[in-house]
Order: sequence, then structure tokens, then C-alpha cells
Amino acid sequence: MPDTVTPRLFAAALAGALASAPLLAAPAPPPPPADAPGGTGARQALDRPVTARIDGRPLSEALAELSAQARVRVVLDAAGLPEEPSLTAGVALAREPAVSAEFSGVPFRAALKGVLDPLGLDYAAVGDTVVVSTPGRAAACRLRQRVSVDLDDVGLAEALKRLGRQTGTDLVLDPRAREGAGARVRVQLEDVPLETAVRLLSATAGLKPVRVGPVLFVTTKEAADELRDDTALAPPVPPGGGLRVRRFRW
Repeated sequence: MPDTVTPRLFAAALAGALASAPLLAAPAPPPPPADAPGGTGARQALDRPVTARIDGRPLSEALAELSAQARVRVVLDAAGLPEEPSLTAGVALAREPAVSAEFSGVPFRAALKGVLDPLGLDYAAVGDTVVVSTPGRAAACRLRQRVSVDLDDVGLAEALKRLGRQTGTDLVLDPRAREGAGARVRVQLEDVPLETAVRLLSATAGLKPVRVGPVLFVTTKEAADELRDDTALAPPVPPGGGLRVRRFRW
């Protein structure tokens, strides 16, 4: 029977936390090419083909089979699973849903969506690990991943494009913010959360990012404040609390 642990993984750097977290059983992923930008291992695995026929199996087993073929580690955040009362009064346990799906030579990312979309779940490729959780918590994982930035006289639009490509995150620059968009940035940052890097880059150009779902939208301060007040566009993201990782024995 699976058990549930609740480490506070976000108290430290996400990469270090995920490295120490219990993972679904799967082979260690191959190292990324030497010339690849940092944090691309899991994102490269998303394009690897997988083939599977899954008939009413627990979500953990489905993910383990797919992750083994994609050669990447997968973490299942138990906070993304529905809960039901346990035999112990006052304690709720995560209930693992069953999965039925069939894939033949499709990219791992497509198989993940086929498994997770019907369950209302999402994933985040961070470093060498794929985190499966609710859409809000998956978005938080992407925005909290660690990055290093060394830019010297680079246009803001190009800087955001590089960061988005490196991290697999949607960073959108408002085309109406023409003056700030043309700014040249000079920034050196070492091992900071992605959202912090984007905020600092935006500030140097007199702009401000705002979360719109899983997207960081860089716009004028006035427009950012207006969007932030629209709770329908900016759903709450979990605070610094940790990932509740489910550990499985095989």
C-alpha cells in the first residue's frame, strides 16, 4: 500500500528539494548535452516517444511506465489528488485515481496530457524532474525553478525570450509597452527563482510582470495592477508550503 509523506520541499531551492524527494521508480535520466542550457533535461524527455496500453491502473503505475520509457524522473504531488477520510478520525488521505489510456509512439508530453487532462491535473518540467500536480501548483513549480542570468546590453524582449526557452515557461511581453520593450538590460543573477529574475529584468525597463494563470505577462505597472485585481485571470497559487509527495513501493 502507498504511503504519504509531507516534506516542506519549497523551503529550500526547488532543484535541491526535488533531488532529495522520493520519486516514482524510473531509471535516472541521461545527462543533457554539454551545450544545452541549464534545466533542459526533463523538457528534452517530453519529446521522447512512448507506447503503452493502460487499463484501469492506478495513476502512479501509469506514470511510472511512461516515465521509464521517457527516461526521466516523475514526482507525483499528493496535494493534486482527491482526498477521502481515513479510518483515523480527522485525517484525510489522498485517493489515487485509476487511468485508462492507449498510446503508440506519441511524445511523452502528449501521453502526459492524455493521462492528466481528464483528471484536472498538469505537469511542470523542472530541471531533470517532471512534477505532476494541480495546474496552480504546477505553475508555481515552473515559476520557482532556479535560474542564473548574465546579460550585458540585451533587449528586454530577447532576454525574456531566452529565459522562456530555457525554462519552458510562457513569458509574454505586452506589445503595448513599446518604450519599456525596447530597453536594453544589464543584469547578473546567480541561482534565483525564475519569477524573481523576471521581476528584476522588468523593473530595469520600468515594467512589471503579473501572473495570468500559468503565464507571466510583462506590462506597464498600471496594467499589471489592473490585471492583478482580476482574480479570474490570476488564480491563487499555493504559498511557500511544500509539495506533498507520494512515495510508492514496487
